[in-house]
Amino acid sequence: MKKVHHLTTSQLNYHDILIRKYQAKALDLDLECRNHHQVFEPETKKLLKNTFHRITDFKKLNLCFSKFQEIDTRILKYVAQNLIKLSNIASLNLNFTGWSEIKNNELEHLGIILPKLKTLTSLNITLNYCYKIDRLDKLLWKLKKLKKLKTLSFTLFYCKKIDNDSLKNLSHFLSKLKQIEHLHLDFTQCPLIADEGLMDLSYCFPKIIKLKKLSLTLNCCKQITNVGLNNSVLEISQCNKLESLKLGLSSLYQITDQSLETMMSHFMNLQNLKTIDLDFSSCKGIDDKGLLLIGETLTNFASLKSININFAGCEDISDDGILNLGQFLSKLNNINSLSLHFFCRHTITDKGISSLGTALSNLQTLNFLTLNFYNFERITDAGIIQVVKDISHLKNLTSLKLDLFSCKHLTDESMIQIASQVVKMPRIQTLILHFYYCRKITNTGICKFREILLSSNTLKHVTLSLDQTQVTHSEIENTQKILATKNISAKI
Repeated sequence: MKKVHHLTTSQLNYHDILIRKYQAKALDLDLECRNHHQVFEPETKKLLKNTFHRITDFKKLNLCFSKFQEIDTRILKYVAQNLIKLSNIASLNLNFTGWSEIKNNELEHLGIILPKLKTLTSLNITLNYCYKIDRLDKLLWKLKKLKKLKTLSFTLFYCKKIDNDSLKNLSHFLSKLKQIEHLHLDFTQCPLIADEGLMDLSYCFPKIIKLKKLSLTLNCCKQITNVGLNNSVLEISQCNKLESLKLGLSSLYQITDQSLETMMSHFMNLQNLKTIDLDFSSCKGIDDKGLLLIGETLTNFASLKSININFAGCEDISDDGILNLGQFLSKLNNINSLSLHFFCRHTITDKGISSLGTALSNLQTLNFLTLNFYNFERITDAGIIQVVKDISHLKNLTSLKLDLFSCKHLTDESMIQIASQVVKMPRIQTLILHFYYCRKITNTGICKFREILLSSNTLKHVTLSLDQTQVTHSEIENTQKILATKNISAKI
């Protein structure tokens, strides 16, 4: 599907031509205001007017106002008044990032119009850094009239006034949206949110009776403790139609293995789960026992297809934890996508990652694999080579990503052996390798790497990150050209 990206107020004529020729029913419009003194400048108003006039039959609209230097809330009212012209709109994304002066009552302009968009099935509103917003009732109070609305997303990164009362109020309105199937809520770095607010919010989840996909992000909400989190997961576990769950819990320092044990026991009720995404990055209370609990729980989901777990910054994880996790992962016979992220500078060695590779070699249904060994100071070529040798047995793998950022002991041999094993994979199409700050990677390595990849009959896309290595720009260009002769697209 074609899209129009990043159009600014200086591109009015160009924009007008594009809209006239536009055949797709979707538009991305990224507005930028460069006038510091008159924010709702005539050019902006003209651009909005022309846009809405030309796209009345469009099905998807993304409007981004995040580049405005200063904010005049008349824009919000003007946008709301014109949205009503979109008689066939199905998907609407509105991004007001950085509107620090916008207030609760000004959201009412949207709250009045949105329920009139009867064809709307997906609504995404971003209010990052909107410091004066503490309630969303002006937006939500009539959304239950949108009988076709299936997907609802609110992103409120660092909204400093969002507190426990805000979440209780939000829960009241969300509980009335029985038709919602996909719900995304992001409260990253909202510092006033604590256990009470999280529990009040979570009471609404079982009441959204059609809910299939839930994403709840609480990264850096540091007042949340085991008590709030476990009660929240208990409510989530009652959503018996839930197929996809994402929990963003990064930097919640009070999460421990003990709370994980309770959380995992609640997860056992979600027997329809197909996708699970858990971000425990920088949860410093999680150690080897936590990995054991998570691995053991995952084996109880017969329908599970996709796993993404982030342990980056959990620095008490050791080789034993990796070994225990791998033993359970090896039993997931139906998994097709797996992503594991670690940042354990001193505690994980070749022994740990080799045991993980051995476990992964059993996952014959796997199509997509991502392994992030960020800043592992104790792994060497021997460990990486063993991992990729084991991975090469995955006959259905189509995409492999290895992030080896700042693994300072890795040399050209790792790069060469990765290529040697990748070409043995009968269905591999995409290879992504990050060697940032691996200073022992040289031109010799990349020359042999590309030579080996030329023997692959399936590889289509290669992405290499080689910043702060010894590889020169000329060899990067040569690699792109040489791989292109085999129709392999290389991004380096």
